[in-house]
Amino acid sequence: MAIQRFSHIAIRVTDLERSRRFYRDALEFRELTQLEISGGPTALLLDRPDLLLRAIFLERDGTQIELQEIDLPGRVDAVPWTRVGLAHIALRVDDVESTLARVQQAGGGVLEASRFRSEEHASEVVFVTDPDGTYVEIIRAPGDPAIPPGESLQDAPK
Repeated sequence: MAIQRFSHIAIRVTDLERSRRFYRDALEFRELTQLEISGGPTALLLDRPDLLLRAIFLERDGTQIELQEIDLPGRVDAVPWTRVGLAHIALRVDDVESTLARVQQAGGGVLEASRFRSEEHASEVVFVTDPDGTYVEIIRAPGDPAIPPGESLQDAPK
């Protein structure tokens, strides 16, 4: 079992387009990919199948960030999982189960309700917490771990 690479830092935002412009134009991040997920790990954790998460991945100096906007009818920011701000860090792994065992041995927790498998993408995602409750996304997916998920924005108009 090995961690393949650090994946990204997720930042939950209230206005995805405004945040995209800020990170791209003011801080000179480069757009990588964008995606929409309905019914993914966040929806499972909140027991809200109607949840839609839109995200944009950006990169600067080798570090990737994921800007996330949640479209959740009746959203309440008092629920920790939907709060605006730092959402989680993410790691790509080659073996989810051995990673989860190590997390638990080190005093972390596994959020089984977040476990999401996609046969279409041959991937698996599960969230864990560190001993202080910080969320960490564990991702097993085929392909180059350096390429974030979603539709490429490299040739998209700005």
